Amino acid sequence: MTSDPFFQPLTCRIWQRPAVFLWRMVRLKPWAALMATSVVAVLGLVEGVGLGLLLPLLSLIGVDTGTRADGPAEVMKRALVALGIPLTLGSVLIVFLAVGLTHTILHAVQQYLIVRSGEVVTLLLRRRLFDATSRVGWPVLAGARGGHLVNAVVSESSRIGVIFGNTITAFGLALNFLIYVGLAMWLSWRFTLLTAIVGGVSMVGLRWIYRSSRRFGAYTSAATNRMQEILNEHISAAKLIRVLGVGEWSRTTFDGAVAAVGRYMRRNQGNTILVKTSVEPIGLVLLVTMIYLSVSVVRLPAAELILLVLIFYRIIPRLVTFQEMLQRISGVLPAYESVSETIKQLEEQGERQGGMPFVGLRDRIELRDVAVRHGDRLVLEGVDLVFPARTTVALVGSSGGGKTTLLDLLTGLLTPDSGILLVDGVPLSDFDLTAYRRRIGFVPQDNVFFHDTIAANLRIAAPDATEADIWDALMAAHADEFVRLSDQGLNTLMGDQGVRLSGGQRQRLALARALLRKPDILLLDEPSSALDVESENAIRATLGGLRGKVTVVVASHRAALALDADIVYRIDDGAVFQLSDTLSQNKVRKA
Repeated sequence: MTSDPFFQPLTCRIWQRPAVFLWRMVRLKPWAALMATSVVAVLGLVEGVGLGLLLPLLSLIGVDTGTRADGPAEVMKRALVALGIPLTLGSVLIVFLAVGLTHTILHAVQQYLIVRSGEVVTLLLRRRLFDATSRVGWPVLAGARGGHLVNAVVSESSRIGVIFGNTITAFGLALNFLIYVGLAMWLSWRFTLLTAIVGGVSMVGLRWIYRSSRRFGAYTSAATNRMQEILNEHISAAKLIRVLGVGEWSRTTFDGAVAAVGRYMRRNQGNTILVKTSVEPIGLVLLVTMIYLSVSVVRLPAAELILLVLIFYRIIPRLVTFQEMLQRISGVLPAYESVSETIKQLEEQGERQGGMPFVGLRDRIELRDVAVRHGDRLVLEGVDLVFPARTTVALVGSSGGGKTTLLDLLTGLLTPDSGILLVDGVPLSDFDLTAYRRRIGFVPQDNVFFHDTIAANLRIAAPDATEADIWDALMAAHADEFVRLSDQGLNTLMGDQGVRLSGGQRQRLALARALLRKPDILLLDEPSSALDVESENAIRATLGGLRGKVTVVVASHRAALALDADIVYRIDDGAVFQLSDTLSQNKVRKA
């Protein structure tokens, strides 16, 4: 389980989760929360001073402020005199203007801090998710839905970041609210107590909306995941969809997913609107009642009544906003819980590796009694194999026989379910896998390229490679000719997954990328499957030049590549046979 308390799944009672979430948000970035909340608190004080200045202003223009010596109007006048400010209309207006400008500046600072804090949290979540994804064991990653991970990184993290800003605002509103309540208590404790009771009752009465928001927040997360998965799948299959003429099916499927997201988002927005339309009328009734009682029963001075009305006119929108924020927080809790659970699962299933440095293959790679399962299917069983250093080994056999699985074992992507893989007599799991893999050149069966230039795609394997190094690798892979003929040469954009190039060109560039690394171990999975005979012969020549220098393991169903190997293994239904020549075979271990 992750050690970061922010990413621990919420296991408390449902009604406690918003409070726990808010506390975690503050603990995540305490200084950001403290700064933003402090600014909001000062902002509330400035607003209070601005409202208090209305009393001497109203007195100066002839409005009745009462005659009590301890009344708010007299207290404000004495405060101005103590500060050396003359009780003239011009002086008080200048102070009122300065307070207003200060309020504007503080409000801008508050908004910046809230937005910035939200961005920091979103960035932290995205980095944490991506880091956990990059470290998870390969079987877990291979079996995961890519759309779910993309949605967690792109959408869910953004929603949580926005809520962090709302959390800070909520704390600020609470402080602001207390300042207004203090002013209101000063003017009339009865009306203030009545407002607090009404506000508390309204929050209790709206609990069902918060529960509904949480439920539809969970639906929104699930629907967004599904939409992202469909988007990824259909873009990847765009060529097939176009060729089969099933674009209408594709559009209908995606439209259904988009509609589901929109439906649940509308329900959440509806809850927000319902909160506002429920609380505002209550506040208006309270305000009207207060004015009537102040004039008819309590008989407050006109200036104090005006100030009290202004205070309550500001309290009510803040009460509405606070309710809306609680509703939004309830709606985003499922996204937070989903991201936390995803991080937990990824980190619990992270790739395990040792710390022994790997400096190069000296003697051999050996498999002893190795078995591998894919789910309930036994792919390899009781396999004993030896790959001597600086020899060329061919793995032949029908598709699905286990050739690719063997290569995945050699890269450390898979670990045997039983048995052991030794590198120079040391279990592979004892090595630093990153250091080990940096000495491997790999050409997968399904080549992967990014929407970037040819040079950038090749430099993934060797970031410090010079242009001369790249051309040497291209020539070794017999890919230099078509690259030179391209309009931009090495700067030619390949398109997403290299779509702008032919299958054969991509295959040769994949080989060039592997060779650019100058590896100790070169692993090739069907390297000539997309090549013509001439290109295949060229690759044979390349591999021939590496003989005795590099440990080469090539998996192929093409017999030509096996002809040049020092050792040939045939893999068939989980069993491995060593072929000493084309006429005889010696069984190494049979399933």
